[in-house]
This record gives sequence, C-alpha cells and structure tokens, in this order.
Amino acid sequence: MAPPSPKESSKEIINALTSSYNDQIRPLLDAVDRLRHLKVMQEGIELPTIVVVGDQSSGKSSVLESLAGISLPRGQGICTRVPLIMRLQGDSSLPVAKLHLEYKGKQVPTSESAITAAIESATAEIAGSGKGISNSPLTLVVRKKGVPDLTMVDLPGITRVPVHGQPENIYEQISSIIMEYIRPEESIILNVLSASVDFPTCESIRMSQQVDRTGERTLAVVTKADKSPEGLLEKVTADDVNIGLGYVCVRNRIGSESYEEARVAEKILFAAHPQLSKIDKSIVGIPVLASKLMQIQAQSIAKCLPNIVKKINEKLNRNVSELEAMPQNLASVADAMRAFMQIISKAKEVLRKLLLRGEFDDFLDDKHMHGTARLAEMLNGYATELPKDIPVTKEAFLLEEVGVLEEARGIGLPNFLPRTAFLTLLQKKVKDVSSTPLDFVGRIWSYLEDVVVRVLDEATVNYPSLQSCNRRAAQNLISKMRLRSNQVVRDIIEMEQVTDYTFNPDYMKMWVELMELQEPFMEVVHDSSKPTKINLKVVGEVDVSHLRGRRDVIVEQAFDMRMRLISYWKIVVLRLVDVLALHILYDVKKLVENELETEILNEVVGGQKMNGLEKMLEESPSTAGKRERIRKSIHLLKESKEPQMAPPCCEDSKQIQTLNALTYSYNDQIRPLLDAVDRLRQLKVMQEGIELPTIVVVGDQSSGKSSVLESLAGISLPRGQGICTRVPLIMRLQDDPSLPSPILHLEYKGKQVPTSESSITAAIESATAEIAGSGKGISDTPLTLVVRKKGVPDLTMVDLPGITRVPVHGQPENIYEQIAAIIMQYIKPAESIILNVLSASVDFPTCESIRMSQQVDGKGERTLAVVTKADKSPEGLLEKVTADDVNIGLGYVCVRNRIGSETYQEARAAEANLFESHHLLSKIDKSIVGIPVLANKLMRIQAQSIAKCLPDIVKKINEKLNHNVSDVEAMPQHLVSVGDAIRAFMQIISKAKEVLRKLLIRGEFDDFPDDKKMHGTARIAEMLNAYAAELPNDIPTKEAAFLMEEIEEGIELPTIVVVGDQSSGKSSVLESLAGISLPRGQGICTRVPLIMRLQDDPSLPSPILHLEYKGKQVLEENRGIWLPNFLPRTAFLILLQKRVKEVSSIPQDFVEKVWGYLEDLVVAVLDNASENYPPLQACSRRAALNLIEKMRRRSIRNVKEIIEMEMVTDFTFSPDYMKKWVELMEQQVRFMEVVHNNYTPTIIILKDVGEVDVSHLRGRRDVVVEQAFDIRMRQISYWKSVVLRLVDVLALHVAYAVKKLVENELETEIMNEVVGGRSMNCIEKMLEESPATSGKRERLRKSIQLLRDSKEVVAKIIDRISVKAAD
Repeated sequence: MAPPSPKESSKEIINALTSSYNDQIRPLLDAVDRLRHLKVMQEGIELPTIVVVGDQSSGKSSVLESLAGISLPRGQGICTRVPLIMRLQGDSSLPVAKLHLEYKGKQVPTSESAITAAIESATAEIAGSGKGISNSPLTLVVRKKGVPDLTMVDLPGITRVPVHGQPENIYEQISSIIMEYIRPEESIILNVLSASVDFPTCESIRMSQQVDRTGERTLAVVTKADKSPEGLLEKVTADDVNIGLGYVCVRNRIGSESYEEARVAEKILFAAHPQLSKIDKSIVGIPVLASKLMQIQAQSIAKCLPNIVKKINEKLNRNVSELEAMPQNLASVADAMRAFMQIISKAKEVLRKLLLRGEFDDFLDDKHMHGTARLAEMLNGYATELPKDIPVTKEAFLLEEVGVLEEARGIGLPNFLPRTAFLTLLQKKVKDVSSTPLDFVGRIWSYLEDVVVRVLDEATVNYPSLQSCNRRAAQNLISKMRLRSNQVVRDIIEMEQVTDYTFNPDYMKMWVELMELQEPFMEVVHDSSKPTKINLKVVGEVDVSHLRGRRDVIVEQAFDMRMRLISYWKIVVLRLVDVLALHILYDVKKLVENELETEILNEVVGGQKMNGLEKMLEESPSTAGKRERIRKSIHLLKESKEPQMAPPCCEDSKQIQTLNALTYSYNDQIRPLLDAVDRLRQLKVMQEGIELPTIVVVGDQSSGKSSVLESLAGISLPRGQGICTRVPLIMRLQDDPSLPSPILHLEYKGKQVPTSESSITAAIESATAEIAGSGKGISDTPLTLVVRKKGVPDLTMVDLPGITRVPVHGQPENIYEQIAAIIMQYIKPAESIILNVLSASVDFPTCESIRMSQQVDGKGERTLAVVTKADKSPEGLLEKVTADDVNIGLGYVCVRNRIGSETYQEARAAEANLFESHHLLSKIDKSIVGIPVLANKLMRIQAQSIAKCLPDIVKKINEKLNHNVSDVEAMPQHLVSVGDAIRAFMQIISKAKEVLRKLLIRGEFDDFPDDKKMHGTARIAEMLNAYAAELPNDIPTKEAAFLMEEIEEGIELPTIVVVGDQSSGKSSVLESLAGISLPRGQGICTRVPLIMRLQDDPSLPSPILHLEYKGKQVLEENRGIWLPNFLPRTAFLILLQKRVKEVSSIPQDFVEKVWGYLEDLVVAVLDNASENYPPLQACSRRAALNLIEKMRRRSIRNVKEIIEMEMVTDFTFSPDYMKKWVELMEQQVRFMEVVHNNYTPTIIILKDVGEVDVSHLRGRRDVVVEQAFDIRMRQISYWKSVVLRLVDVLALHVAYAVKKLVENELETEIMNEVVGGRSMNCIEKMLEESPATSGKRERLRKSIQLLRDSKEVVAKIIDRISVKAAD
C-alpha cells in the first residue's frame, strides 16, 4: 500500500486534532485562561495548569513547536529563560494565524515568522540580555486553524552546571521555579524525556516524584524516538518511574521540515520502523499527545472548577469582611468624631464586660484579660497574705505585753488596764502588715493598667494617633487613681492605728470566751509544782516559766491585753479586706463608667490636643496600603466570578443607552413614587394622621381652575356659573404611550366607575350629586378621577371648590365657611403644595385664595401661582408676576385658557403664539409661560416633594403601626370559650400577684412610679416608724410624787392574815386551799410568818413551787417563768399591767391603719389588672374586701393576745435588762442617803429618771422605799424590752400576714368567689366583651391592616429605588 501524500496526511492530522476538540471544554478553558490573565493565582487560588518540565536539551521546545505549529527559540544551553505560558486556541475561521505576547502589562502583536525574535526580545526585557533566568511569566497567545485548545506553561530546562554568564546557583533558581509550578495539586506535569537517557537518571523525574510520588498527575513525552529506538518499548511499558498518566513517544521535527511533513514522517516512523512499530499506536505521535493533553486538561478543569469557584467565593467573602472590618475612611472632623465616639463606646463596653460583669467572650483564651476573675484572685491572695492571727514577736509568751505595760505605768492605782498600752501594741501590729494592702493596690492598678491599655489599643489599632492619645490618657488616669488608692490605704491604716472601735458583737463574745482561760492560766503561773506549759485556745501551747515571780497584776493585765488583741485582730483583718475590696470595686466602676471617657476626651479634644481628631483623618500608610490591596483583590475576585469578557459597546449603543436613560428617567424614578403616594391615598392612610405630599388646587370662584386642569389633563371638566367643583376632586394623571385611546374611571364611595372623554363631564356631575346631593351644597368627601392617556404629565392633584363669599339661591348660608374649612384642611399640612389659580384680571392681593394660602405658608415656600386669562388682561401682567407682592415662593406660570370649541392641541398652539407675538405678553420670560411649562414645573415640584417627604412618611407609618400593634397587644385577649376565659383569669391573677409582690414584698414600684400611695413597703415602713415613735420610750406614769405609785399600789398590798390557836387546824385549812402538804406535829409547826401566794394556772401539767427567803429562791420541781431578782412580783405585775394598758390602743390603731391601707392598695391593683373584664373586677374586689376584713380581725386578735401576754408575764431573754437594772440600782445607796438625811436637799438627779423630789418619802419605812425604788428601776429596765417586742412582734406579724395574703390567701379567696358557689357566671361573663372594647379592637385591627398595606407599598418603592441606584 502506497503511503499517503504529504497533503492528504496533513489534512488527516488536522482533522484528528480538530475532532479531538470538545465544544463543551473550550468555554472552560477560556474561563481558566481569563482567570490566569486576571492573575487570580496571586490570591492563593491555584488553577489547573499543564506544566512542561524537562532536562536541558530534552526536546521540550520541539514538542511545543509541534503542538503549536510555530517555531520557538532553540540553541545550546537554556533556551527558555522565563516561564512561557502558551495559550493555543483553534480557530477554523482564521485564514492566517494570529499571535501576540503579553508581559509587563502590555500586549505585543507578532507573526509566525517573527515569533522567535519576539520571544527572545521579550525574554531579554524580562530576564535581562544575559543568560540569567526569571520567574516573571511571558504569555504567548496563538489563535490558529487546526491547533489543539491547550494552555501550557513551559519552564526553563534543568541544568546542574552553570555555563559562562549564568549565575552559580542556576540549578537552585530553576528548581525553585519548577517546584513553584508543579507543587499545586491542580497542576498536570508534562515531563519531557529524551529517549537517549535512562529515565530514572532524569532530574525532571526526581522533581516530579517529590510532589507526585504516585505519578497520578504526570504524563511523560519521550522525544527523539528516531534517534534512540533501541529499548524504548521496554522503557515505556516497564514504567520504572511511576508515570501515572502514561507515555507518548514522538519524533522531533528535523531541519527545515514543515510541521505537516514532520507529522507525516512521524507517522511513517512508528508504522514502519522494526522496533518502534511494536509500540502501541495509542501512545505515539503528536496528534495522540494533543488529544491526550486536551482530554487530561478537560478532566482537570472539570474536576477543579467547583473548588476554584468555592475558593474564589471564600476569598472574596474574607476580603469583603476584612474590608468592612477596617476602619472607616474618614473624610472630615465630624467623621472622625463619630468614629472616635464609637471606639470609646466599644472600649467601654468591653471594659464593662471584663471588669464589671465578668464576661470574657472578647478574650476567650487570654485568661490574663479575664478581669473580674483576676481581681478576685488578687483579693483572695491579699486576704491570705494578711495574718489571720495577731502577729507576735519571737519573745516568750506575754513578754511583749509585759514590757509595754511596764512602760505605760504611771503614778496611779495598779489595777487599771491602760488603753494606751493596747493602742501601742495595736499600732505596732498594724504597722507590721501595713505594706501588704499598699502592695495589693499597687498590683491591682498595674493589672488594671495592662487591661485598660490593651483594650484601648485593640479598639484604636487602626488609628495610631488616637491610640497614643488614648494610651497616654489611660496611663495618666490610672496613675492618679493609683495615688488616690494609696492615700485611701494609708488613711485606713492610720485609722486602724489610732482607734480601737468596733460595732461587731463578736469582739466581746470572743474576748469573754478567751478570758475564761485566765484563771487556769494564772494557776499554772502561781503553782511552781505544776508543769510550766499550758495549752490555750487560739494561742496553742505556751511556756509560763518566765512569768513566775512577776507581779500578778502585770501578768493578768498582759494576759488580758493579749486576749483583747486576739479578739480585735480578726475585726481589723476583716475591715482591711472588706473596705479595700469595696474601694477597688467602686474605683473600677468609676474608671469604666465615667473617668476614663472624660480623661480621653480631655486628652483628644481638649486644650492643645484637638489635633488628636484631625490626625485621625491621616490614614497610616500601612492601613491605606492594606485597604488598597484588599480593594484590588476584591475587584479581581469579582471579575474572576464572571470570567467571560463582555463584548465592547459600540458608540451607537452608548448613544442609545443615553437616550433611553433620558427617556425613561422620569418613568423609572418618579412614576413609581407617584404611584406609591396614590396607593397610600387610596388606602386612606391620611385617616391615620399621616399626611401625603399633595398638589392642592385652590382659587376664587371663576378664576379658571377647571380650565387649567382641563389643559393639563386634555379632557373636559364641568363648567358653568357658580361653584362647579362641589367636592374635592383628586385627579390622577398617568402618561401611558402604549394606549391607543385614553382610559378613564371615577372612584368614590368604595366603587370604581369607568367613563370616557366624551362622557366625563356628565360622569363627574352624576358622582358629585351622589356624594354632595343634587342641589348646590358641597361636601368634603373626595371624588377621584384617574386618567391614563398618552402625553399627559404624571401628576396627582386635588381640585377644591372655588371660594365664594356670598351664597346664591340653593346654597347654604355658611357656604364660605364650609369651603374655607375644606381648603384649610388640605393646604394646612406642611407636605401640601398649593397651586393657587389667579385670574389676570384681578389684583392678586385681593384674592381670598392668596389670603388663605398665606395663613399656612406665610413665606410662600410651597405655593405656585398660575395666572389664567392672560389674553384677556395682558396689561400690567409682567409687572404683577415680577413684583411678587404676595410671596409666591415657587414662582408664577402664565397661561391662556382654552376658548370655545378649540381642541387642546389648537389651544396650546394659540398659547405659544400668544406669548411669542403679543406686544406685552411676549416680554414675559418664556420659562414662566404656557401649559407645558406648568406641567413640567408641577412634575418637578411633585417629585421633589415626594422624595423629601418619603422618609418621614415611612417613619410615621412605622411609628403609628408600632403604636397600634402595642395597643392591640395591650388589649385584653378576645375570649371565645370558657377555656380562654379561665386562662385569661389565671393570667390576671398571676399578674396581680406579681404586682402585689413587687409593691408589698420586694419594694419595686415600676408599675406605679409616680403614685407614692401605691409604694407599699415604703408606706408600711412609714406607718411602722410612726407607730414605734408613738409608743413611749419611758414608762408611762401619772404619779403625783416619785415612787408613790409603787408604794400605794404595789408594796402595801391588801393581805389575808391567817391566825388561830395552836392545833386549831390552820395548817389543814391552808393545805386544803393549796392542795399541798404543810409541816404538821406537836407544838408550834409554823415558826415564821409564812406568806402563801396561790396562783391558778390551767396550762400547767404539774405544779410549780418555790420558796423565797433571804433574797434566794429554792426550786422544788421547775423554775417559774419570771425575772429572777424579785420579791413582790405581783406588785411589779400590777404596775406592768397598768403601763401596758395605757398604750394598748396604739398597736390596735396601727394594725387598723395597716389593713385599711392594704385594702385600698390590693383593690386598686386588682381593679387595674381586671379593668377590661367588669364582671371579674366586681368579683375580685368583693373577694379582696372579704379576705382583708378576715385578716384585719385576725390581726386585732393577735394584737390583743400580745397586749395580754405583756400584761400577765414579765420575761425577757435580753441580757440588756439585767445589765440596765444593775446599772440603775447602783444609784440606790445614794438615793437612800438623800431620803434618810433630813439635812440635805430633797432634790436628786437620777439616771433615766431625771430630777426627783424625795421629801414625801422621808419618814416611810426603808424597806418599802427601797423596794419601791427597786420596782421602778426594774420597770424602767424592762419597759425597753416591752416596747421592742411590741414593735418587732407586730412588724413580723404584719410582714408575715402580707406575705400570706399575697402568696396564698388572696388567690384562694378570689378562686372561691369566681369559680365556686353561685358566682361561676363571672367566668362566663368574661366572654361578653364590652361594646367599647370590641369597637376599639376593630378600629385598631383595620388601622393596622391599612398601615401594613401602606408599609408594603412604601417598601416596594424603596426597594425599586435601591435597585435603580445600584444599577
């Protein structure tokens, strides 16, 4: 068989190459090439790339030449000195190849014949003219018929030995470039191997195996197969070097062979050569290589593309987030101030979290910044550092105290413990620990400085100038606060050194307890025969040998001194910790909440430091650089998301776009706004008090209003004598170029009535008659006319009745007032634009419409005047509209009215001619004449008004909607079943209970902040304080002379005296009365007066007896419950009963007042909670009144029991009674001396009694006076316990009763009243909603629906505007 001709073979090869191209792969490859062109790899996003590597002279360039069909630089040494990105693009439509180079941001066209020189020139420009290399890439784009669609990167050939002119580290440089390109997993390695070498020895194989050990992304091309055919089959089938994508063997082009000739020769070689023909045809030849590369490339792109998209999106999102997180680019001092305040606010909030609230989410892993925890640690460490026990010297036990006592001795009695000695020792002990609190506050403020500076630094990291100001301010402030704290500590230390006071009862308790050890301690000191060691509580084991022989008084005082110090030291330590802790917390709060911000403000914007804000405007180079880098990266990544290049627009298309933008700018931007406002008006949103921008047409009767509106709308309106417009006519004109004929309809009374141009006048008159009646009266109910017509201006206007002062036949007498009221209603809102229609034939200042508009728009800022009938009264019109004597802020427009049967087009033409040619009217500026000018002006004013008002409308709609929703939510639930009613009832009770808890238990008054009467705990406390003040502190007495009450009613008591002869049976009688056995026998059994006091006590299970003699009591079975130091106790009780009885009305009055107050409060709370359910309100009030009456009676009983207990018993556990009595009885001797001595004055001053006269006591028996004095002192001492109990017990009782009332009894009582017995209908009646409530609910529901519809209308238009703005 004859071999094919070169021409046929070439065609066959081209067809094979072309057929291997997949139409679906080309767009993917273009996309990847576009990403590479955009340099997306600089963003760390790797692209699928075929990387061509090989040892020097391995034939890389020959392979690429064969694939591209073009000549590349060849020669000895390194031909490829820069990465050469070859983008081959098959294009069958091209008659000749198109080539260009891309490098250093430029594009250089070239040709097949000049490509070698062009590559060499570009390489020299990139890498220099020598033999060095560079990693800056050079891109070669080849568009040519028949080439495979491939993108490859050819890298410098590997050489180990530098030749003359090459750098010594040429191998390392080449290796670095190769590894950079082949390391990414997205890279396909095309390893070019010469058939003449052993593959395992190739450096390119070693490098590729470093990054692709299994060879799954490596394809090998074996060149020079014709030069070394021996053993090639074995090499490519054995695969000793893991080439996972297989081998392709090729023949290099030789000499001047064309590419077609070289391919034919290659095909013959592998078909006819005795050794090479044995190699599988699927792995030989450039066409196979091309097909394989395109297939591998397609698979790689398809595999990598989703991940590339993902990475682009992730990187883009990160960059956008990073850009948003960057500081705002500040353009003015105002911007800087806003940013500064935001920074300070953020820093304060972080410090609040770290130092006050204990929230650490800003520094989760940095425990050093967990402020409250670290402060607590330091406080605990400080408390531990302070010695719990009194610091003592190394001297033997008590020697320190002994030494101080001996030094403190003066000339005086020896048994006084000198307080100066105690203070001396205390000062020394406190001084020993004085450095500890100072060190503590030093550590605290150092730590706080770290935290505050760190937080401020992070908050101002983007503003170095502000950062330094803030840091300086913080350090200055903390330095001042540290000094302040040090002074506080010194003051505390000094106070502890100079005083020895405590209100803590533990001190005395502990001292008394420790002093009980003194007696055994002194026994050991005295008794030399005993061991010298003793174990003392709190102190431990001590040796006393050194104390033996010392004076007892010194040792005892030293012991006492030590025990006082031990007892007091715990108080000192507690104070040193508590006071400092409170001080630190207080200072930290002040620092965070106030002082830090003030200090920073003073530093940044105060005095000479105002430049702190101005410097914020100077963005640091690093921030500006970062911002620009991120911005460029975002731009690149956004382009990368849409890698297809958009085709360039031609000039014509740009002009068309411009024309379209001009043509549709009004419809696209203004028309939707107008539609939205019209929709809001249709929804009657103005009924909600939300005013809409409105053009209101006003004018005196016959001023030409209707003519102006006809001209604008291009339709006929009712005309005639008198008032033509009898209702507000809302005209909505809508331009619609698509309509062949106009579409008109009327809207009134909830209906829509279609009409036409020819019948519109009749339709308006009919609708007006239906609204306002068939006569000549007027109405404020509006009629809407919608006109959709080609060429009309997009306007919405309200035409109001013409103003007339004199009623005509059939009109009401107050026609003027009615019209004026309608006009003022429409023109008063600031959103209204007043279109004041004036006739040229009248003086403008005389017009009533001018007077009305000036009432609401004195400056004329929202008034536009239309002067009609200019053709009828041209004289002086120019002067009128230029002088503007009536403040028309929006200017004038002069128009000509349509006359007779003129069409609107004819009228406009006549108008234009009039103002152009009339000798007077032609002098008026053309910008203020004609209906077209009026239409344009109205549209512009309307657009500006809507744009200005829309944000406020949105705000008002939202406010009104939120208010109404809140009102509905605050209304009672609409109940439809008994289940609903029970649930509502339980919620009401729960709410009332919670309010009562707050008012009467917790003392929270937020439900009634301004009604002090409802502040329960405060009012009850007031009543309790008043009650306590009303009880007398001193015993109440009405005696004429001191002690006479005791003598007359207490000591000389009526007595039954039992007498009888011996053995007369006296003892038996007394035994029978007492029910006990008495001594019996011969002789005198009763040898002393026996006073028998029999007391009935039904509560006793067994008798209690005792004897009283010589001031002693002898218990036989049990002690009696009474004070231990009495003889005539009955006398004391009689007097006590009298005293208590005198004050018994006070506690009763108190509980009456309390329950009267509670009744008012509870009923008020229940009424408030159930106000929406009158039946439940009545039931709840009745239940509350019943319960409080029961609890009032219970309290009165309790009070009476308390009073009775105080009258019948005389017990107290308080140690103050005995203490006080002993103290008062110390005056008895002095008192009796005055009583005995008739030569001394009869006046004496007694503690707690005052000045008394004793003259009436002289001559009375001493025992009676002494006992009377004793009883009075006992009464004085005991009365304080009585008063304390009367207050405390009643306070506890009231508090307990209130708690029971709130928590349990009220709910139970109401439940019994509402759902028990006959009152079950209370629940059922809750289902019957009152007419007022149901009416209000319906009104609110309709209002909310209207406002939501309105909100939706506005939201849609705002969205539309936003989209247009974005476009």
